Amino acid sequence: MSEQNRPIYAPIPLRALQDPTLSGADLRTLGAIAAHDRFTKNGTGCFASHARLATMTGLHQKAVARSIGRLRDAGYLIVERNPMNGRLAVYRVIYSDDDATAMRGDGRSGVRPTKPRPVPIGNKSATDQSARIGSRAVTDETLIGNNQNQKASQNQCDVDRNIFPERDNRLGEALARRDEAERAAPPELFADAESVASAAQSGSIDLGTARNRLRRIFGRVRAFGDEQGERRIMAIMDAVERDAPDRTQTGAGLLASPMELAAIREARARGTPPPAWVRAEVREAC
Repeated sequence: MSEQNRPIYAPIPLRALQDPTLSGADLRTLGAIAAHDRFTKNGTGCFASHARLATMTGLHQKAVARSIGRLRDAGYLIVERNPMNGRLAVYRVIYSDDDATAMRGDGRSGVRPTKPRPVPIGNKSATDQSARIGSRAVTDETLIGNNQNQKASQNQCDVDRNIFPERDNRLGEALARRDEAERAAPPELFADAESVASAAQSGSIDLGTARNRLRRIFGRVRAFGDEQGERRIMAIMDAVERDAPDRTQTGAGLLASPMELAAIREARARGTPPPAWVRAEVREAC
């Protein structure tokens, strides 16, 4: 089959269809990620952005982010950061033997036990016809059978071992990363906050404008549930309040200090020109 005609599918874990805690948006998000992951066939998982997944599912980006968080907490997704670009998240779908149980529909596990390998009884040293009756080779210290047969007989009992080590390793990795992946707000928000702080401290924008912009950024970070990001934005806001010059923006776009504005208002009330210490550009702007 050619590349253009190959089937496009979304291998959703069957147990997800029977999970009453998942919403329709969760299932659509899981299907979009599974279509990219394809049983991790490409070896890299799904690294589609929230915007891409929102376009595929017809959901809002925030709804996609919330669904990814629920799917991760419910054990359907592994969410990790791209080692080559920390700004990108990589998603992998988790399949388990519970999917086989859901397929059977009778509550029994769909995992078939492995059959023990057949082991021949005895060996050449014990059954060799060339040995004479009563000889040392047969009757002295030679045991019937061998150690391999004894070990095989012991191994024929049920062995308590995990037949899905890869699944458990991936699930453990998902639980270990559950508090750090995807809840982090995009780095662009923190870059915007740093830019606003720099502009306020240099005097390019007044303190009130900086406050309003930083509050909007703080609200966007909070929408992601990123508590560490919230603390980072609050630290930036504190630095702006402490270090930025307290000036007011005039109608012409210049920044006037409170003392200059008070002096100009008093001069206007008296009908006299502003004091000489008021900057000329501020006097002209006002």
